[in-house]
Amino acid sequence: MLQSDLVHLSIFRGLTDVQFAALDCFLELCCYNRDIVIFEQDQATSYFYILLKGEVIIRHKPYDGPEITVAHIYPGDVFGWSAALGKDTYTSEAIAVEQIRAFRLDHHDLQTLQKNDPDVCAVFLERLSNVIAERVRNTHDEVLSILNNSIGSNAQIIEEL
Repeated sequence: MLQSDLVHLSIFRGLTDVQFAALDCFLELCCYNRDIVIFEQDQATSYFYILLKGEVIIRHKPYDGPEITVAHIYPGDVFGWSAALGKDTYTSEAIAVEQIRAFRLDHHDLQTLQKNDPDVCAVFLERLSNVIAERVRNTHDEVLSILNNSIGSNAQIIEEL
């Protein structure tokens, strides 16, 4: 994919040609069919993903409750950032809702980039932190809505008893 096709993605916006070229050599295009589990919760981390086409849902299974969908990922969004943050395992699972195309970046390649070009890595990680911060805000709202709906449903059941 050409750089001109990617600069509109927030994670790449503002990178110089040299900075983008340093990252581009590590980006691998991948495709997954509908209903494929891209990674599972508690699986060892391997890749960080930048979604280009399709939709992915992120689900989390708390130890003491049912599985919940915590995020919907759309083109331009990122997922699997546990790998980019140096975590050992993914905290949630990612499932392709429809056929997807994404770039993936191996967590070892990020370490290589950090050693070989720390300035480019720092810029990339700054962009990633902004994307993650926005997602956490959105996820917070979605989880709060789920909890409010759940509490409302439970209150109705209690009233019926």
